[in-house]
Amino acid sequence: SKDADFTPSASTRKTTVKGQAQADVSGLETGTTYYVLIAADDGNVNRSRSRYGTVKTFSKPVIVNSAAQFSKDSDLGLQNTAQNGTTYSFANTAGATPPQPGSILFTKVGENTLLRKVTSVNTSSASIDVQTEDAALSEVLSQGTVNTKLTLFDTNQASQQSTVLTQRSVRSDGSRQTVMRWKDDLLTAEHTDNAGTADDTSVYPGSGDNEYNIRVKRDGEEVQVKAVVAFTPELATDISWVPGGPYGITITGAEIKAKGTINVEFDASHKFSASKSFEKEVDFPLFKRTYKSRYLLGGVPVWQKVTFTLKAVISANASTSVETNYDAKASAALEFGTKYDPASGQWVAIPLSTSFEKSLIITANAQGNVSGRIRLIPNIEVKFYDVAVGNLSVEPITDAAIGAELIEKVDLIGSWGYSKMQFTQMDMYLQAEAYVSASLDIFIKKIILLDKTKVYTSPQWFIFSLPKLSLASSQSTVSVNEAVTLTATVADGANNPFNDSTIKWQVYPSGKGTLTPKGRTATFVPSAEGTYTIFFSGYGALGEVGRQFASLSISVSDPSSLSCTYYCGMTDYYTGSCIGYSETCYINGFVHLYRRTYYPSGNIMEELLYEKGVSKQVRFWGEDGKFSGLWIPYEPSWKQWGWGDVCGSVARSYKYRQYYTDEVNIYCIGNLDGGCFAQDCKIVCNTPCYIPDPPTVNKAPLPPANKSLWTDWK
Repeated sequence: SKDADFTPSASTRKTTVKGQAQADVSGLETGTTYYVLIAADDGNVNRSRSRYGTVKTFSKPVIVNSAAQFSKDSDLGLQNTAQNGTTYSFANTAGATPPQPGSILFTKVGENTLLRKVTSVNTSSASIDVQTEDAALSEVLSQGTVNTKLTLFDTNQASQQSTVLTQRSVRSDGSRQTVMRWKDDLLTAEHTDNAGTADDTSVYPGSGDNEYNIRVKRDGEEVQVKAVVAFTPELATDISWVPGGPYGITITGAEIKAKGTINVEFDASHKFSASKSFEKEVDFPLFKRTYKSRYLLGGVPVWQKVTFTLKAVISANASTSVETNYDAKASAALEFGTKYDPASGQWVAIPLSTSFEKSLIITANAQGNVSGRIRLIPNIEVKFYDVAVGNLSVEPITDAAIGAELIEKVDLIGSWGYSKMQFTQMDMYLQAEAYVSASLDIFIKKIILLDKTKVYTSPQWFIFSLPKLSLASSQSTVSVNEAVTLTATVADGANNPFNDSTIKWQVYPSGKGTLTPKGRTATFVPSAEGTYTIFFSGYGALGEVGRQFASLSISVSDPSSLSCTYYCGMTDYYTGSCIGYSETCYINGFVHLYRRTYYPSGNIMEELLYEKGVSKQVRFWGEDGKFSGLWIPYEPSWKQWGWGDVCGSVARSYKYRQYYTDEVNIYCIGNLDGGCFAQDCKIVCNTPCYIPDPPTVNKAPLPPANKSLWTDWK
């Protein structure tokens, strides 16, 4: 009917067939859209109806070139075709008629029908040898349209519920084949699930529908993949041409497009006995579907062949012995292809439109790192008369990177009941790429080719990753009984949110302080000196096996603990004798507190106090037993001096304010840059001078009173 959603009746019924899965419908109008229903009746009272389908007749009639001669080899009585390059030989039997030079010959070689132009014919008593060249369909049809829609259905499933003649077979290597043939070769559908072994790779069909197993094994490494791929796209081919143009024929439009939903499941395992790396492209497709159809345009036979294959490329590498397994699933609605623009004479890509739904299950037993990539490549090739017209491929890719390593303080973690291995990486993402290519040589020569062109690369859709944990403290060095605040930062993994209810805070060594957790923060107050390791841990969707750890170390000092070393710090340039001695003091052997330099008499020449081990100093001067001066830093300076400047060559110093005393009064000398010799420095006095408060040196213990210039200053 021309009406959508029409009610079936006797007036809308076009034909009835019995025991057939096809029908011819005639008497339709040009350039008209028709709505179609198919009703199935079992002869009793049971009836079912298909959904409404649409079909549009050609807007322009098919015009056969009246000057063209064309024939089928079977119409000429030509049999037993043998091909040698562009020469086709037929048995010269009774009733065989040689084709005319210049004519178009439709000849069948094996399962394929070819379109050839005859250039010459040689006849002998035994054979008819026909020399040919490439031909174009437009040489027979000066105006025409090829418009087909074909669902690349799964013959394994379709044949179980169809009355179409079906043959099934299993080869000795385990390959399975299903062939369905419609009446008069209107359509032949063939599906082959391949099996076999090539080099180090074996492939065999799985137990379920569309399931394929791949195994690569070499030198102690093994990768196994179970791939389940369900993809039954609808392929639309629309090509039309009219007389005219510089070549006598003009293409008015051409489009090849695939549309459907692809469901992919990867179940992969990696077993590596040592560090290995490889990439393997399976040498033959996992499956191959072929759809051959025949129809007439103005009485001219057209043969179309669509080949749908699925290939696989597997790669993996491991840093050490490792065993992993992951299961990834994805579903996407796809539509992509290419069309010819007559105005520009160029092919235009129809980019892939897709929306992935993702999920992932991962289990792993790893000690080291492994990365794996599986690339399944569904490819659609369109041919007319066994000449390629278009090629469409979409390549879903799954990447997995899984890594594990021993946790810091592994024996300690193990004693707490945790696994000694921690997953450091478990990333899985999906991606898709689409390619197209096209040629219209079989319809008309001189049309530009479209080489294989990438029309789409999707972003990486992360479908799983581990949470990322880090730990920071308010200070890395504290004193006994001084509180330190610890803060954990957590980034959720993709589809793997961190579960705060699994948080655990722990400290080693235990029993020497108080650790008070509060969610993602904690406070630690040590009761004894030493080095402590704080652990923060938790997990997401993987459960306890996926527990992640972050840790840091805290150094704790006891201010009552002081140790000093005494050594010669200054020698006479001429005699080499020691003219000044130095003493350097530490707390617990790691915090630099202060340094003294002595005269040989034992009196203090210089005393420097440090701020927690860095060179921000308070400097005291003595003159053989008497306190004489003080430098206090007031502004950091990173000025780079050059030779010839006022203060000579000095780098990275501090600016100081300098004071002097005659043991009665204290005088401000001025401001100068540290590192200068007094006679070289330009002193600038401040008026009035001020005396700062005594500096504080971070809880450092004071030196003994009888030796301290600091005490004199106070």
